[in-house]
Amino acid sequence: MTNHITNLIDCGARAAAAHREYKDLLDNAAPFKKDAEGTKAELEAAIALAFADGVDLSPFTGGVKKSRFFYPEDRTLIVPIKQKAHSEHAKLQEIERLMGNAQERLNELKLRHKQTLQRLVQKGEVDETLTGYKLRFDTASDS
Repeated sequence: MTNHITNLIDCGARAAAAHREYKDLLDNAAPFKKDAEGTKAELEAAIALAFADGVDLSPFTGGVKKSRFFYPEDRTLIVPIKQKAHSEHAKLQEIERLMGNAQERLNELKLRHKQTLQRLVQKGEVDETLTGYKLRFDTASDS
């Protein structure tokens, strides 16, 4: 017969160590993230300026075989994504209004469902059965 408690403790210890190592890597990567975000913002500003000046940016599109933004030494392809704006139109505005109303209604229904479920469980009209567990990793202090 398997000793579940011992197995759970061992698996938990390995998962905790892996989680700590992952968090440490993320913490150590913070300066690199700041640099990456800064250089991305610099490149975005340069693209915006070139676009505003009418520069043909097609050499920077087309994938790894054509793009001037493919850097094989860094295994990186920078992909410029075209941003488009559209003029206003009554039909589009009506659809956007309906979408907003639908989202509000969906949020109301989700809350109503949650509250109704809680009341029905409290009254004993709905059975609640534990089906398993999920995990969340929190950083714990020593105290």
